[in-house]
Amino acid sequence: MGAKHNKCCCPDAVDCLIASDDFDRADSTSLGSGWVEKTGDWEIVSNELVADTDGIVLTSHRQAKPRGTTYNYNIEVNMIVGSVTSWGIICKYIDDNNYDWIDLTLDGTQLWPTFYRRAGGSDSVVMDKTTHTTGDSFSDVTQTLLICYSEVEWSINYLGGDISSAWTTCDVSPATSLPSDTSVGLVGFNKGHFDNFFYYYHRLSNPPCNVCDCFCQNPGVLSDYSCYPERLLLTLNPIAIFPECTSSPDPIEITLYQVAAAPVATTPGPTDYSTAKQRWWSLDWHLPDWEEDIRFEFVCNGTGGEPELDMYPDTFTGLFWDAISLGVNASDIECTPVLRLEFQSLRAEVKQLSVDGPYICDPLSAAEYEAIITEAP
Repeated sequence: MGAKHNKCCCPDAVDCLIASDDFDRADSTSLGSGWVEKTGDWEIVSNELVADTDGIVLTSHRQAKPRGTTYNYNIEVNMIVGSVTSWGIICKYIDDNNYDWIDLTLDGTQLWPTFYRRAGGSDSVVMDKTTHTTGDSFSDVTQTLLICYSEVEWSINYLGGDISSAWTTCDVSPATSLPSDTSVGLVGFNKGHFDNFFYYYHRLSNPPCNVCDCFCQNPGVLSDYSCYPERLLLTLNPIAIFPECTSSPDPIEITLYQVAAAPVATTPGPTDYSTAKQRWWSLDWHLPDWEEDIRFEFVCNGTGGEPELDMYPDTFTGLFWDAISLGVNASDIECTPVLRLEFQSLRAEVKQLSVDGPYICDPLSAAEYEAIITEAP
């Protein structure tokens, strides 16, 4: 059974909380004023919200007009394990035949999420363990789940869980208006047993409130944000040349992939990406005639941290950051309409095969490079 708890995800409970329900009331087929049964047979049993067959139940709370043009919000809830092994959480309701939802199915002791988009009464998979084969299941079904539905993330994780365990997709389209049925709001359930429901504003609709996963945010412009794609492009643009190198230096482009760990031996396939918006790694970059390969890592440091670009090994003698650091934080951030993150410059050392030359000018034919990250084509 789910443990009762009283908490809020937000710094300011009054500003962030839209609605909540602990379902602590007498057994009844009447759910109370906070809920609307659209289909199925929902009831209150033993201080829990229960349905043993599929059916739609929605909160009656219609959140206030958002900051911006879309409705962004978070859901916290406990699943109750017992007579059911699957649960359905409606994340954006339009009508009975059109809504985004997450199915959670217990396979032994492992809980697997599947993100669905229902259109015209038919479900299509947005994200699951077949589209992201490296994703981890949730092993503790008693923990509180946190779901975010916003312009920058559709995600699920444990409340307070590490970003690395999140399942997040950029394939999300928040509502610009509330459902035409004025008796219902945007979120609810379509199967399972639940307890301890909390419904909050997301930071994009109310800045003091929380987010789930990591995304691009311009710290100087609150309206400038975007979801990080699964592939990024690191471009090293030459800004100072070696006099020893006669050829004109060209930009160096390196693709970064959303994977959990290095080394990345081969280009990831379409199902090999991590489910979390946390780390993007390059393939090992081989420099001819140099002693060792190098690789780059882009790190999204949580929901408030600065994005970081690292190079490994950090003791590499031919290429080094302009600052004494294992990694550097972005100095200039633009998220929309085009993603662009500018980092501290990299300096290179020209390599000589002997005292009098010749010099190795390929690929490091410039003395200094600016490091720019954009979305990969």
